[in-house]
Amino acid sequence: MLFKMTYTQMKTFLLTALTLITVWLFMGHYARFEVGDGSGGRVAVNVSFLAPMNRERAVERLTVTGETPGRKVVYHTRWISRNTVQVIIDESEYPRGLQYKITFRKARALVPPFTVSVQKEVRLSLPPKLIALEPSSDVPTAGPLVMVFNTPVEPESFYGHVSTTAPGNFSPLTANPGEEDSRDYSRWVLEPRERFENSSRYSIKVAPGLRGTGGGVAGDGAELSFTTAPALEIAGLYPQPFSPSVWLSRSISVTASHPLKEAVIEVEGIKGATLIKENTAVFDPDGILMPNSKYKVSLNLVSECGERLHREFSFGTTNLGSRRWVGVKLGNPCSLDVYEGSKPLKSFSGWLSIPAEKIPRVTMYETKRGSSKEFLPDDPSPIGYLRLNADIMLHPMRPGEDHSHGLIGLPPSYGCILLNRGDMDWILHNVPEKCMVIVH
Repeated sequence: MLFKMTYTQMKTFLLTALTLITVWLFMGHYARFEVGDGSGGRVAVNVSFLAPMNRERAVERLTVTGETPGRKVVYHTRWISRNTVQVIIDESEYPRGLQYKITFRKARALVPPFTVSVQKEVRLSLPPKLIALEPSSDVPTAGPLVMVFNTPVEPESFYGHVSTTAPGNFSPLTANPGEEDSRDYSRWVLEPRERFENSSRYSIKVAPGLRGTGGGVAGDGAELSFTTAPALEIAGLYPQPFSPSVWLSRSISVTASHPLKEAVIEVEGIKGATLIKENTAVFDPDGILMPNSKYKVSLNLVSECGERLHREFSFGTTNLGSRRWVGVKLGNPCSLDVYEGSKPLKSFSGWLSIPAEKIPRVTMYETKRGSSKEFLPDDPSPIGYLRLNADIMLHPMRPGEDHSHGLIGLPPSYGCILLNRGDMDWILHNVPEKCMVIVH
């Protein structure tokens, strides 16, 4: 059977088909977005579609992104009707009134395979309000101070409505300097042009009419004040600058007027670590100072308030002339260094009979030197020893023997530094009696 269609019928059919396609396309790319009042630190956006939607499948195609880089947008949804879903965005934390992009991409309708693709940028319009100054007290004199607003502020309006008695300049907080997209217009930084005065009070005034980026206008002004940190000063220092005769095992210490957050003490030619406890920093050297030497010290301190202090000074050490002495660096193995004045003569390795932390780190002096013949007269191979006034002994060990003083012919002691026999003999023959031993 041959189907015939007149021109009028063809025209009507095409117009109807075109209308249906247009309606189909319009319904698939349109939704009405309504932003609620934002009470309780949230933004409620009602999204109304023209077609009834598949509730479970539609929200699977929803994304919400914010204007702040790296800040995750927390949200949830609830359906008000078959056509309307409410997207609730969490703004419990500042800043609020941010711009969000809500996107549905091929969200499923109830009539398959019909889908809806829409997106909209929404923002809750809030009047700007100055929430806090961070910090409000003990602000570093080198800055910065941060003004925290509840919502982003228009830059032009900010510069026209905000003033301060402090000698500084304002700029928006920037996460990545040089990238305009990383500017946070809800947080403004005050940097001093030179430095703020220590222990001073300044004020920041916000005039009425300040405008937010969302269009909200502040009806009231505000004024907040802040105080700067006290100056960081040295309350105690050892050794004193230009001290002529500092002992070789002494540490360098500095006591500041306020608790310290950071401290670096450097001594020219000496490696070591800086230890901090409240107001005091101590340089713990890896080695000992050399006699009759001059040392330069550099101090760099930062208080918990951010105040900085730099100081340099020098001091001299005790002159031992040509006296021979021994330095012992504890450990297992430990190291023994023999000096003549400041001139190194010999280095040996040794071992401790007790844990290193049980041996005092002090200057010791020889009280006696002798040999195992005192207790074992028939010893065919006597060993020598050297006793120090902290009841520490230096002596060798014979191969195959344990460390039992009674068996090897030595008097009892609190602890021992054990050496090879040849090394011990060298010390006994080359270091004069009543010698000094600095343990560090």
